[in-house]
Amino acid sequence: MASSDSNNTTLPSPADEAGKYIGCVFLFAFWALCATSPFLMARLYRKWFSIRSPSPWDFQIPASTTLIGGFMYFVVSAVMIDYIDKHKFPFSRTATIFACVASWYVAMHVMVIVALDACLRVKSRRGGRITREFEIEDGIRMEGRKRDDGVARTSPIHHIPVMSAKIQKVLARQKAKIEEGDFYEAHQQLLTIANRYVKSSSYADAIELLSSGATLLLKAGAGSSGADLCTYLIDIYQKSDLKPDTANKARLLSLLRAFPPNEPGKKKFVAGIVEWSSKYGEFPAGDPELHHVIGTLYAEEGEVYDAERHLTLGTSDSAAVFADMEYTWYETDEPSTASHYAARAVFPYLLVGNTRAANKALLLFTSRLSTSHPGLGVQSISSPSSDIRIYPSLPLLNFLGLLLLAIQRGSSDLFKTLKSHYGTHLKEVSAWEEPMLQIGEMYFGIKIPSQSNPMMDMMSSLLMGGNNPFAAKKREPQRVQAAGSEKPSGAGTPQPPAPGVD
Repeated sequence: MASSDSNNTTLPSPADEAGKYIGCVFLFAFWALCATSPFLMARLYRKWFSIRSPSPWDFQIPASTTLIGGFMYFVVSAVMIDYIDKHKFPFSRTATIFACVASWYVAMHVMVIVALDACLRVKSRRGGRITREFEIEDGIRMEGRKRDDGVARTSPIHHIPVMSAKIQKVLARQKAKIEEGDFYEAHQQLLTIANRYVKSSSYADAIELLSSGATLLLKAGAGSSGADLCTYLIDIYQKSDLKPDTANKARLLSLLRAFPPNEPGKKKFVAGIVEWSSKYGEFPAGDPELHHVIGTLYAEEGEVYDAERHLTLGTSDSAAVFADMEYTWYETDEPSTASHYAARAVFPYLLVGNTRAANKALLLFTSRLSTSHPGLGVQSISSPSSDIRIYPSLPLLNFLGLLLLAIQRGSSDLFKTLKSHYGTHLKEVSAWEEPMLQIGEMYFGIKIPSQSNPMMDMMSSLLMGGNNPFAAKKREPQRVQAAGSEKPSGAGTPQPPAPGVD
């Protein structure tokens, strides 16, 4: 019986044995390929989309791709374990343990990539492009900074398109030329490529290329080339009818910060920014946030005259920057000239109808003055409606405070009395004469005396019968009403150039 059993047992041929091992080798190779598929897909994804990962774990591949690779690996692992166990390979137990350990490793790898994908990327699209999140406030990255008053800034989240692979390659080539000092060649090639994008109406690509290229040139010290690209960028903004939203403003302000302090093309770029924002925004005099940031940058660079023009049309935060700049300037002069520097902040705000900013600027200026010079003997006078500081040694500074109170009352008699009382001191500052005439007309209805020529008036009366059709028509002055007063019928109240700056 034993002999019959032994006769019925057929031993596998060498070819069958070789086939099993060859099949096992191919299966193991395919299993290894699937095991490394997430890594390979990450490499390919980075290469195709020109993504440079800051660390080996930041693969930045879609979670769906990773999950597909992981699923393929587990399926092949199960087939491989079953194949090894079915054919009773001598290393079946070791292979099974190895496959299980590798499966655990790949599973952890997949979970890490999926977690990174969920945390680091935003699955939203604008204009067909994947977007990421950046924090922007007035076009400036805050990086955890705090305001001077100690209150932390809160920055809204906005989406900025990720640069395409084609533009990245162009910029990489131009960056190499810029690093070699070949600014002109890089400048011309960037202009040429941007022109192609503009002709094909690919404004977004042109804007991305020009802004990034200009940044590279400006940071490398090629101010004139960078300024030229910035000016062209403004032209494309206008051609594409871009609105002054946060992202578009942030791009321009980032470039403005990259300018060298004394670059001649900077003012032309600033003029283009203001023109674009006034044309495509809701503020005829330009966007207040842009004015605020531009004015702040000029103040930091010591360009006080340019800073004054922009801070006058800025936001509610501009008054603090304005007052601080004027006081810093005042500290380089004689102590008795405080009123002259305070007036440089008060008068511009009054002339654009922003009385709140004028009061704030004067208050901040006098607060620093009282703190820095306690020997001035300041006297504080309080009333139910307002407070005022009186400086016995600085009469014109007192005049500014009383002028703001008179504007609140809206009484022309009070204004005339105030001018008469301080008439001797006002004669010493002839530069105040024109602003005071404008303020008298705007807030108190006192018309500015016309500068007429008696001889020309007589000739006009004789030749034209007193009705010269070619004479310029006089514009009726518009009066800014005091707070709480009724608006007269038929009279228009002029609005500040930038509504909402208060």
